[in-house]
Amino acid sequence: MSPTQAAQATGTSRRTVMRAIEAQELLAFRDNRNHWKITPQAIEMWASAQCAPTGQMPTLAHSEQPDAHPMPILDAGAELQAEREARRQAEVEAGQLRGKLAATEAERDRLHSLVERLTTPQAKRHRWWPF
Repeated sequence: MSPTQAAQATGTSRRTVMRAIEAQELLAFRDNRNHWKITPQAIEMWASAQCAPTGQMPTLAHSEQPDAHPMPILDAGAELQAEREARRQAEVEAGQLRGKLAATEAERDRLHSLVERLTTPQAKRHRWWPF
């Protein structure tokens, strides 16, 4: 959405939307034509954080109704176990990457010494054939 469309959806002025973008209260980005673009989720978050003068919370004109079934909340033990498993997997992956890095560095050093040996001037070599 453009800032003008966001202003129409929230019932505010374009300048209010631009001030919110400049103050980084409203998340927006510029496209390849240097036009401001705002996602509907960012507008919804910003609009719900603003308090209307009537005391009502502004909403988008065509917002979706929330689901009647809220997302189930996992207990802390299962969540902690999942985090630990994710950390273990990350550590294993980090160990594999360290091994690849060490092998790559060894290959780099080998190639560097080969280049040095080939580019350094050597003593006059005696050749069998004069050419």
